Amino acid sequence: AEDIAMSRSGEDPVNYPNTQWGDLVLRKVAPITEHNLSVSGGNTTARFAISAQYLHQDGIYQVQKNCFDRFTIRANTSVNITKNISMFVDSFFGRDTRNYPSSNFISELYDFPTTIVAKYPAKEGVDRDYYGLYYQGTVNMLAELEHGTKVTTQRDYVSINVRPQWKIIDGLTLKGNFGYRLSSGMDKKDQDPYVFFNYYTEDEMASYGSVKTVSYTTRSTFWQGGINLDWVKEFGNGHRINLLGGFSSELNASTGWDNISLSSFYGKGYYSWKDRYLLEAGLRADGSSLFSGKNKWGFFPSVAAGWNISKEQWMQDVKPISNWKLRASFGMLGNNGVSPYSYQSLINASSGIETKVGNPDLKWETVKIYDVGTDLSFFDYKLDFTFDWFLKDVNDLIMNIPAPPSSAILTSPSNVGRAEVQGCEIALSYKQDFGDNISISASAGYTYQRSMWKYIPQGQLVNGNSIYKEGHALKANYFYVADGLLTKEEMDNHVAIWGGYPDSGSPAQRPGDIKFVDINHDGIIDENDRTAVGDQEPHHIYYATFTMKLWGFDIDMQLTGQGNSNRFWYGKFVQPLSSASQGAVQKWQLNHWTESNPDKWAPRPRLSAVGSYNELLSTYWMYNGAFARIKYIQVGYNFTKWAKAIHAKTLRLYVNAQNPFTFTSNKVVDPEISSNGGTVVTTYPIFKTYTIGLNIGF
Repeated sequence: AEDIAMSRSGEDPVNYPNTQWGDLVLRKVAPITEHNLSVSGGNTTARFAISAQYLHQDGIYQVQKNCFDRFTIRANTSVNITKNISMFVDSFFGRDTRNYPSSNFISELYDFPTTIVAKYPAKEGVDRDYYGLYYQGTVNMLAELEHGTKVTTQRDYVSINVRPQWKIIDGLTLKGNFGYRLSSGMDKKDQDPYVFFNYYTEDEMASYGSVKTVSYTTRSTFWQGGINLDWVKEFGNGHRINLLGGFSSELNASTGWDNISLSSFYGKGYYSWKDRYLLEAGLRADGSSLFSGKNKWGFFPSVAAGWNISKEQWMQDVKPISNWKLRASFGMLGNNGVSPYSYQSLINASSGIETKVGNPDLKWETVKIYDVGTDLSFFDYKLDFTFDWFLKDVNDLIMNIPAPPSSAILTSPSNVGRAEVQGCEIALSYKQDFGDNISISASAGYTYQRSMWKYIPQGQLVNGNSIYKEGHALKANYFYVADGLLTKEEMDNHVAIWGGYPDSGSPAQRPGDIKFVDINHDGIIDENDRTAVGDQEPHHIYYATFTMKLWGFDIDMQLTGQGNSNRFWYGKFVQPLSSASQGAVQKWQLNHWTESNPDKWAPRPRLSAVGSYNELLSTYWMYNGAFARIKYIQVGYNFTKWAKAIHAKTLRLYVNAQNPFTFTSNKVVDPEISSNGGTVVTTYPIFKTYTIGLNIGF
């Protein structure tokens, strides 16, 4: 108790350290500077627009240079070559430069205990720094930041897009689209040699060698080209037809060997009568180099119909309804998301051992999308309402499934099973212009969706801590089911525990450990007691926006969020003292089971300095990931008189706050960051960003 009191007081930080690592290495504020300049001009024959942007953002660490710089230039040009021939050219150049430390200190903030000295006081006459040791041979994060490897990455991007257009005759237009994109870069690592000495004994504790490396990233290119013919014809009595057909091709060379190409033929037809009855039909054929010859091509039809009820004669006297449309559609999409050459097996030329299992039968994953909806507008389009019901029928899902045991390869991509995603979307918006530069608008939307496996070989497929099982969500957790914590009475009665009760020695679990449910009722807890629990995807998603203009002022804001969703803790969040998890105890982990607090429903099980079965993924560690977040709030003012005084069209000052408020029961990490539903700390959180800006337009 005396040692704890001394650490809290901060009187002797060398012998009784209480290092707050977050305060020591993280900035409270990371400034962002952005400059934009644009120029446009031209006449009826030729027009141009050029814009340049420079952005600088400081990193989150106080120590070591860490920042991000971006410089971009865009140029857009359009030229009328003849009366019927036009040319549009868009070009872009950009360079991104990042400076950052090689280690991930966001994760290490949860590793380092406060009882480690960050940096000892300087010794008189000694020209070196002394740091506290994390564990044998490893220094703390402040030492890593000050003397560790510094990384600089540079990425260059260049693209050009040319779009010729020829109006052959009235209503018939031929359009082309040709583009090229190049990206390349450089990675540099810099570290000077440094030896760390013990503050008291002057013995060597650890050392860093010299690192001076430069590597050039693989140059990647993307080519695309296409042409289409568009015909529009209006006949008498309100009939209108639009026919469109074309071809496109693209080549993505992301590495020296991985070249991915896609060629497509497509056609669409539209028909409408007095904008009252609408009909659309289309067909596209896509050929992908990611599949073998017999499966390269996929064919995807679509059809849609609409009825503008408000255009009917008998609706003209229904004044409150400005617009009412019913619509229905069906379409097919394809997914070719596999690694290049997945249809080919690879064999080591020296050993003859199969190193990759190919699947020559691999083909397009297809999605059939059914949609029925309605659009309603009231009171001269001031109030709008939209509703959609949708069903996505997914067939031949591309997944990795176990390969033949003889190959000794774990997985191979295959087309597996059938699933569906069903749901609905609702949107409501209102806008009102009161005159005298006063107006408001607001909108809100809600989406509900739920997925389910309809068929999968053998009824289920286990993939680590996820399970794909008929009747369950596309990605369900494969966890143990928890029933609180074990009590002494339960263990005396030989309730099922991990591994059972040995004839001699201690059992694998003790009172205060998580009590797992014996799913298969064999009296022992083991891997066979895992089961499908929860869904890794949220079912409820919503948003809201609000805009108001008042006498030169304007305010704009957006809210997003999701309802109840299954999230779970793991790793250092579960067992902070475990050497495997390498975690330091956090404040919110203090309320745990102890012999003096033998609560079966304690928020945390007993602490253990070694790995325990409490670290297993179970429903004990699941929590509600629901949240609501204000994405941004922007307030601005237009200085109309000042703009006129400097001969400008606009002069606007604004203040913007991004992610200023988040409402969630999870106060530990950002609720939007997860990995397959799991809470992670290796990813940078979403930051609050505050901006002051000035827009001047001439």
